[in-house]
Amino acid sequence: MVGLTEAALAQGASVPAPQADSIQVPINAPGVSVSDDGTRVIYGQEFFAQYGAVTAVDILKRIPGIQDVVKLDNSLLPGGNFQQNERRGFGSTGEQILINGERLSGKTNDTTTTLQRIQARQVDRVEVIRGAVAGLDVRSEGLVVNVVLKESAGSGSWEGIATHYSGGRVRWGGRASYSGSAGALTYNVAVEQAARFQQRDRVETYINLSGAAYQRQFEINEVVVDERILTANTGYTFTNGDRLALNGRYGDKDELEEFPVYSYALSGATSRFVVFDDRERDTAEKTWEVGGDYSHDFTGGGQFKGLFVYTHGAFDRTNPFRLTPAGGREALVRLQNEDRANSEKIVRGSYRWGLSQSINAEAGSEVAINTLNKTVQLFVDQSGTLRPVILFNAKANIRETRFEPFTNLSWQATPSLFVDANVEVEYSKLNQTGADVNNRRSLFFVRPGLDLRYDVTPLTQLRAFAHRTISQLDFANFVATFENDDNRSDVVNAGNPNIVPTKAWEYALTLERRLPSDGGVVSIKTFYNDVSDRIDNIAVGPTRSVSAVGNTGPGREYGVEAKTSIRLGALGLPGAVVNASGTLRHSQATDAFTGARTKYQDHPNYSYTVGFRHDTEWRDFSYGVTMDKEGQRYSSDINYYHLLDRYLDGTAFVEMRAVGAVKAKLEIRRFLRAGAHRERFTYTGNRGLSTLLRQESRSALFEQAIAFTLRGTF
Repeated sequence: MVGLTEAALAQGASVPAPQADSIQVPINAPGVSVSDDGTRVIYGQEFFAQYGAVTAVDILKRIPGIQDVVKLDNSLLPGGNFQQNERRGFGSTGEQILINGERLSGKTNDTTTTLQRIQARQVDRVEVIRGAVAGLDVRSEGLVVNVVLKESAGSGSWEGIATHYSGGRVRWGGRASYSGSAGALTYNVAVEQAARFQQRDRVETYINLSGAAYQRQFEINEVVVDERILTANTGYTFTNGDRLALNGRYGDKDELEEFPVYSYALSGATSRFVVFDDRERDTAEKTWEVGGDYSHDFTGGGQFKGLFVYTHGAFDRTNPFRLTPAGGREALVRLQNEDRANSEKIVRGSYRWGLSQSINAEAGSEVAINTLNKTVQLFVDQSGTLRPVILFNAKANIRETRFEPFTNLSWQATPSLFVDANVEVEYSKLNQTGADVNNRRSLFFVRPGLDLRYDVTPLTQLRAFAHRTISQLDFANFVATFENDDNRSDVVNAGNPNIVPTKAWEYALTLERRLPSDGGVVSIKTFYNDVSDRIDNIAVGPTRSVSAVGNTGPGREYGVEAKTSIRLGALGLPGAVVNASGTLRHSQATDAFTGARTKYQDHPNYSYTVGFRHDTEWRDFSYGVTMDKEGQRYSSDINYYHLLDRYLDGTAFVEMRAVGAVKAKLEIRRFLRAGAHRERFTYTGNRGLSTLLRQESRSALFEQAIAFTLRGTF
């Protein structure tokens, strides 16, 4: 809920207040204090004033240790988020960020994008909450960030961006928002035009079994996205302290992907043009969402909260495939159509109360109805005429009705030890109808969880958790799906109406140390996930020659994750900070086609990010650089497996106050333009039953982007 007044916060809308015997203790850093024996680190307005921030996101960028908690990326920039939020239901988990102590009751209208529309002058303080805490509106074993707003008169902010890409293309975008409060009413409205672009230039060589190159392809993959978004959030606090919030979002997105491929036959040192393969993927998507929540505080100390979310999306995609052979004419040889409409309706209610001074409880339930209507069509050229091809399970209507009661008990066992236990029970009915498949089934799961927090000292904390998790089913996998990556334009994955969710026991242990005087934070986490009913590609059909998404059996993943955020004031660089994180992981599963042990798809064995940022007082000048790298990725399907290496690359920026309060920023993404390399091994059929056909060696070069942004307020 956005924009509650301070009076409402005092009546219980914020994150639960510190214990009665706890006080806020200033530390040797402007505007920074700690409370709850160090569990809560509070950043006030004196801290914000150092940086000339425009939005709430600008403030969060300066707080050490939360870069992985909050998605601080700007969706207007190149390479921004192309996907909507697809988490299941609303649940007690989600984004680890709250606004005035509460999550936004939305799915596509999420909290992190809302922060980009909140002005810095509206922020009263930011609370970084370490570990499990009683009464939080979201459950987290790590950090939760609470952005507390203050009353403010109506005001607005704006942002405009121009991005130049290495191929010469220029794209424009921007956003504007207006927000404020009038007594008990708060409001925020925003419009946004996001114009994004992605380009990859690839060279791929086919190598036969004798090691000779016999074909080369030059590929140019471009994705152009234009998205228009309108959002509105409002909140009202009644005289009795009850709170009502309503929000809405409308999105209209057009996406055009072009994938021209030039193929040449190789013979020794000579090459001969063979064919021009021109593919497109034209997508139109419209989404809208409304949500709201209502809370009431009882005289005895209990609190009721109810919410609803209704999301609807319509998706239409057309994929034409054209071939132009050497010396021939262009011909439309294949056409794919996909229409999809989906909706999600959620109603959730919960009641929180205190059993004693140290024990708090919560109980409630959530009801959700999810639907998907999907149709795919395939047309192929026959003697110059496109004719339909009959596909099995090409049309389906899917409906899931899910009921989820839950309960939670939190106990402050000792001043240093906090225990949080919860149990969620899920019962759902799935119904799929169509021309080829009519399937009804029920699912039942119990999801217990336990979180522990032990404060070794006010600055050192040990956290542990054990959770039972159930994955989200993607209903699109229940129906036939086109596979159009790379050279597999002729592959149709069979739908699988019998998929069950992946189950896992997840365990983690984290040790976190905050440095004195807000000098930074260092943490190390070990994790282990024991998985059953993994979802991956499997072979189906009487000859096991077709792949579909299905359950492959057990798996496991374990590793260690380290994070650090260190201020460099002691080195004579006040305002400078180094952020770094790295993960080492090992995964093990069974290949559904060969039966061999393998690692998880698209889970690199390691990844790391290192960043440096320096904020100065001269005209709010800032500069910085971030570098990232990950290990080799493994991916496979029925007739291939490949190994992908992405090279070290990064982003650099400079930003300053240009004229008045207007800030200008210049950012270069992928400034090394390092690209990636992939080795794919393609088989004549099912990898477990056939022989190797060829090796495909591909090098890819990503576009470099230079973005210039102006931001200000009005």
